[in-house]
Amino acid sequence: MSIDNVISIIISILGSFVITLILSTFIFQPLQDKKKYVFEEKKRVYEYIIVFAQIVLFQLKRNIL
Repeated sequence: MSIDNVISIIISILGSFVITLILSTFIFQPLQDKKKYVFEEKKRVYEYIIVFAQIVLFQLKRNIL
């Protein structure tokens, strides 16, 4: 194996690493953050619905008794 082949392999590995890093930083991470934000918002809304339903049902139960 000549030095040119070794340098070519090293450049290929570094190039793929840089491309992966760029994709991860600018594409994959923002998508994950967006999905996490949507999940947190849905969770918050569901918790509010549950609290509201508990308040309403408690009032109905109290009025019946």
